[in-house]
Amino acid sequence: MPAPAEALPSTVNDLYPGISPERFGRVHERKVVVSLYHPWLSKAFAQAGAKIFLSARRAATLEKAKAEIKSLFGGEVDFATLDVTNSESVAAGVAAAVKRFGRIDVVIANAGKESEMGKKWGDFDPEEWWSTIEASLKGSYLTAHATLRHLIASKGYIILLSSTLAQDRVPGGSPYNIAKHSINRLAEWIDIEYCTQGVKSFSVHPGAVLTNLSTPFAQSLPDGGKEVFTQTSALSAWTYVRLTCGTEDWLSGRFLDVTVDLDELAKLKTKIVEQDALKNRLSLPL
Repeated sequence: MPAPAEALPSTVNDLYPGISPERFGRVHERKVVVSLYHPWLSKAFAQAGAKIFLSARRAATLEKAKAEIKSLFGGEVDFATLDVTNSESVAAGVAAAVKRFGRIDVVIANAGKESEMGKKWGDFDPEEWWSTIEASLKGSYLTAHATLRHLIASKGYIILLSSTLAQDRVPGGSPYNIAKHSINRLAEWIDIEYCTQGVKSFSVHPGAVLTNLSTPFAQSLPDGGKEVFTQTSALSAWTYVRLTCGTEDWLSGRFLDVTVDLDELAKLKTKIVEQDALKNRLSLPL
């Protein structure tokens, strides 16, 4: 018997009725969203009424983003420069967000670093291999750790950036895949230990989207990634808006793929809950 399937069929590549911006209005008004800077994510939550606190390494990038978001949606936007792999830096950034806005309701831990694909793990320089793990896993852990008490206070949400590659066993790219597999378990553990205090956590595959991070890999593909990178940034951004507005709390602690229609996924709710599905499991010879 083959191992159980580990991925639901992808059904969407762009906005669909279940995540249409018109559906949400100002659903996140008075809420504070903390995230590493990502253009679509920031704009989607700002459009949904949230106050935005951004972070990145470069102040110039954040100044530009702040000005653009305010010009488009008004509202309140601020930022801090930080290094997601440094605990003191992350803690200082979170403290700045709380000082500015007084609370944190939603955290998007979208730290990550691509690794060279098609390269066996033994062929990596050890420092290079480990730096990929650090950027994704340590960065997500530090973000979750620094914001946890504020999310307990607000009964808030944390989304950890994962990937369908977490379940991929194709040779090559081991540090990235291993980091994402670990992030799935981190999201599950946050739910196990803090769900009774109101914290909701999700590990989410954001789709195959061309970004500064993914472009080098896309360019290494024969077609420039046109057949692989087929999703839009709006798909992940508005999926995150929906996941954090209270209707999908039953999915907390689970791995989600934005290319799966949330309304179709809801039809599987009974099976998902009964089987405790959408979590990493060891396949046994039953």
